Amino acid sequence: LWYRVVHIFTMPSKKESEIDPYKALGLQAGATDAEITKAYRKLALKFHPDKQSNKNLSPAEVEALEQRFHDIKEARTFLLENKEEREKYDMQKASEQKRREAEAEREKTMSAKRKHMRDELLRKEQQANQANLQHGANQQSAAKKRERDNVVDQLRKDGTKLRQEYAQREADKQTEIELEQEYRKQKRRKKEELENRQVRLKWDRKKIKISPSEDSIAQLFEKEQSFGAVEIVEILGTKGNQALVTFVDASSCRPCVNFYKN
Repeated sequence: LWYRVVHIFTMPSKKESEIDPYKALGLQAGATDAEITKAYRKLALKFHPDKQSNKNLSPAEVEALEQRFHDIKEARTFLLENKEEREKYDMQKASEQKRREAEAEREKTMSAKRKHMRDELLRKEQQANQANLQHGANQQSAAKKRERDNVVDQLRKDGTKLRQEYAQREADKQTEIELEQEYRKQKRRKKEELENRQVRLKWDRKKIKISPSEDSIAQLFEKEQSFGAVEIVEILGTKGNQALVTFVDASSCRPCVNFYKN
């Protein structure tokens, strides 16, 4: 067999699907490549147009099945062949979900506190005004004056509390930003570690009439004693003349590339 081997550093970019690619494959966000491949094969086998030919389906049902099969293919292509866009998509979805949950919780808590504080302040102000009307400005007793002073003091305390809560919200936002930055760093390290264990194969279909399978490629690589163990092999693209080989150890990539270059 003749192979042209290219060490993977970036994946080819494609336009992001308008649907949620994880939902299209019946998966949760953040699923592994192996889970994506398994789900795609199962759904592709179920919804492939050739599997529907012996069923008595209406034109509308046929069209819906064809669209479902198209969505499955697009989802699989986006998640496995567009690693950078997939990483951005995962980070965006995780960040949006976390932000929505945090904002909803803060809004719920703060709304209740503010309403209670506003009602309490209004009640105290009304009590103070009624006291002034009943007894007159010049006939206020020392006790009423102390009560008014207590109301003012409470208002000041409430204002201080609001400022403290605002400062805490700002601190929480900064913490969230730092957590997201750390999450991105970890994702980038994982991506680099994975890419250092991968090589991409591409062969000329004019020279190789029958494309090799994932198992045959894995067996071929494992026969080479200078290569390490193969973790997974995935056929890429729609033409069937490309494959992505992931080794167990990153040290296996360089001997593989050098072998086929020579």
